[in-house]
Amino acid sequence: MEEERLQSFISHLIEFRKRFIYVIIGFLIASVISFFFFETILKLILKPFGNFSNTLGDNVLYASSILEGFILKMRLSFLSGFIFSFPYGIYHIVRFIFPGLKSKEKRVISFFLIASTLLILTATYLLYFKIIPFSIIFLTQEGFFPKSIGLLLNYQENVGYLIQFFFLSLIVFQLPLFLEILLILNIVNLSSVLKYVRHIIIIIFIVSGIVTPPDVFSLLMVAVPLTFFFGLSLLIAKIFGFGRRDV
Repeated sequence: MEEERLQSFISHLIEFRKRFIYVIIGFLIASVISFFFFETILKLILKPFGNFSNTLGDNVLYASSILEGFILKMRLSFLSGFIFSFPYGIYHIVRFIFPGLKSKEKRVISFFLIASTLLILTATYLLYFKIIPFSIIFLTQEGFFPKSIGLLLNYQENVGYLIQFFFLSLIVFQLPLFLEILLILNIVNLSSVLKYVRHIIIIIFIVSGIVTPPDVFSLLMVAVPLTFFFGLSLLIAKIFGFGRRDV
């Protein structure tokens, strides 16, 4: 019996190593491709700066160090590689864990993958087409900078900030989904969550204020959809009876 368990453990370990290597190779390939298509990716990132004009010339951003170009190119290539290889990584994770799951757990994982994709698409649309362009215009308006002050945006700092903001916001938008998964697996009790709805909404606005630029519009554009998805997850749990400890 112990020998069978040991062999089973070793076979799982070998399978995990194989899947892990596949994921790493996929990430590296995607990063290399992103490196060669850096200009195209950068143009997409800089597009929200289209309505901004500085006082020193036609260029939108300026570098203040010879290292900025190299550092940002490597950083953006790795981040893009992670994003583009993410579905490939999820595929191998699912292939690894699915054989050992029960039918209910498989349905939960499938729901998670579909819902996560929808949330990512929603967050991407709001961030790229609404929040980031408005925030750039709002934060660079004359009301914050006197006419005697010239505005010169740093290349690495501002692009790096947008990347960080975008990445953190995508993670935050997954929180209602994680709550739903905990309710489906009966790890969290629905009645207990309902008692603290007001507190959770306050936390949502606080977290949204932390990850967004310091303007009310950006905060609301993240907090309101998050609150909606949070309420939707509770409604789904109530309809289907998720999060009931007595089940």
